[in-house]
Amino acid sequence: MILVTHIDLDGAGCEIVARFFYPELALKNIYHLDYDTVDKEVRKLPNLSEETLIFADLGMPKETADFLNTHCAGRVELFDHHKTAMEELREYPWAHFDLSSSGTKFLFDTLCQRMPEKEIPEALRDFVFYVNDYDLWLHQSPVSRQVNDMMNLLGMNLFVRLVMERIADGQPLIDKTDRLYLEGTVYYKKKYFQDRVRDAVADGNRLVLVASRYISELSQYVRDVSPVPEEWKNVEYIDVVNLDNHTHSLRSYKEGFDVSLIAKSKGGGGHPQASGYPIVYPDKAWFLKFLAKFYKA
Repeated sequence: MILVTHIDLDGAGCEIVARFFYPELALKNIYHLDYDTVDKEVRKLPNLSEETLIFADLGMPKETADFLNTHCAGRVELFDHHKTAMEELREYPWAHFDLSSSGTKFLFDTLCQRMPEKEIPEALRDFVFYVNDYDLWLHQSPVSRQVNDMMNLLGMNLFVRLVMERIADGQPLIDKTDRLYLEGTVYYKKKYFQDRVRDAVADGNRLVLVASRYISELSQYVRDVSPVPEEWKNVEYIDVVNLDNHTHSLRSYKEGFDVSLIAKSKGGGGHPQASGYPIVYPDKAWFLKFLAKFYKA
């Protein structure tokens, strides 16, 4: 079995859920990829002609789906919740979509139905709730953001191992020691957000920021800025440029603005309120405008 999933908290959740239901899933067969690398990496997967493949919280180009349809027929399933992926891949019978859930919750609910005899630890149910709460930006529990912060602090591999150990041992997902570290991130993030917003550039109907961390929380911080600066009066969406992983992360600013349409037109995808696409080449006009903010004559 091979699991291919995303690089964020929802991707970590998909790995944890898959490893719980499929203990035979080997670590060497788990791949965390982004949309713009999935086609190249999938074609290089070992034992592709023999293994069962599960894709979770990660869409793919139609060309990749056609490749899998030809070479892995009957051995591949996809579980996703992104609007653009559904529009692109709904014709394939092995592609399943639920736009109302995170990838983690969708995979968890599906496997619970398929394996009703499996005894589910309450800690795993709690973890799935926190991932879903954070990924869909529901904010029903403050613990959800702490879980995401813990993953950012520990990194994907250590975070997954720690959560699985605590679920197996019936321990709290976040203990007192964790909370001490996490409280420190609150102050760090506030300063980080203030710095990013100070350097933001309004460019037509988009607000451009450069950041590599806490993208969704930064976007919410931008939405909450009051009073709204005069230069933001025409802004309809937020474009966070991540120079570390070479992506544009788009978030809606005005209610009802569908950023997935912009992302799809540039080779990416996602949700109406949150989408992204890879940086293919520098946008010269924007780059010069951004530099002008700091190097005025």
